[in-house]
Parts: sequence; C-alpha cells; structure tokens
Amino acid sequence: MGKIIDFIAAKLRAYQEKDLKIFASSSFQTHSIPMLDLIGRYIPETPIVFLNTGFHFPETLMFRDQIADLLNLNIVNVESNISKIAQRDANNRFLFASDPDYCCYLNKTLPMDAMLVENDIWINGVRKDQSANRKNFEYEVKGPHNTLRFHPMLEWTSKMIWDYRQQHQLPEHPLEK
Repeated sequence: MGKIIDFIAAKLRAYQEKDLKIFASSSFQTHSIPMLDLIGRYIPETPIVFLNTGFHFPETLMFRDQIADLLNLNIVNVESNISKIAQRDANNRFLFASDPDYCCYLNKTLPMDAMLVENDIWINGVRKDQSANRKNFEYEVKGPHNTLRFHPMLEWTSKMIWDYRQQHQLPEHPLEK
C-alpha cells in the first residue's frame, strides 16, 4: 500500500506546488475515510465539500463532524438555494419521491457547479470496483468547468480501505456497523 500512498501524496503536493485551487468532495461514508485522512495529512487546508442535501441521516451528519474534528478537516457545507418546500411537483409531492433525478440536480449538481467554477482540481473518492462505468475511469480526467478530476482511491478495494482504517485507527460510519 506504500506505493499507492506515495503516488497520491506526490499528486496532491504537485497540484499544490502549481498553486492550483483544489477542493475535495465527500459523502462521509466509511470508504471515504482514507482519502480524507490523506488529504488531512498532505494538504490539510483543502476545502472538503459536503453536499448537504437535507436528506442525510443524523448519524451521517454526526459522523461528518466527528471525522472533521479527528482529521482537522476544512469542511464546507454546500446546499441548494432552492428550499425543500419549493421542491415539489405539480401534484404537491416532494421531488425526491416523484422525480429523484431532478431532486439530485437541485440538491447535488447545481450546488457542486458553483464549487467547480471556482476551482482547478476536484478530488473525489470514486473506485473502479463500485460500478461497470467507473471501471473505465482514469486517475485524472477532464471535469466540468475546466476542472481536472483526480480519483486517488480509484484502485483501492474494500480490503485496502479496511486495512488502512485499522492501521490508522480510523472509525467506520455508525450505520455500517
């Protein structure tokens, strides 16, 4: 695991040395913790965007705060400008139930766009083993608004994440216990 950590550390430092504007995004699930730990170790001032959709379990919000304190992270809570009460369809049903794609657009895509416009590098924790589509991802890809997406966790497996967490005594999300 040492080689992959050295690779990630070198990439993070290289972005920083080029004076690029960097941010990361995280859902604060257990599989995110190694990436957040590495960011905290190598580029601790990096903003970590948490898309607060308004639909998270309380345990996730508490875990986000616990991890932020533990790893001394710079958390930026981002949320939609559209109130939840305004997120209803013509039949007065909430969009998360009647049109989940549009709900995600309002609560994830639009708020993230603002961050992308302001930054050069977007670090996120996607992994190849998560889906058939992600299996074809590369470490660096062009992202929206002239950003570069960096996927440091791309080759990590669940076992590697577990091993890293054990080695660094990092907790798991309370709903995953």
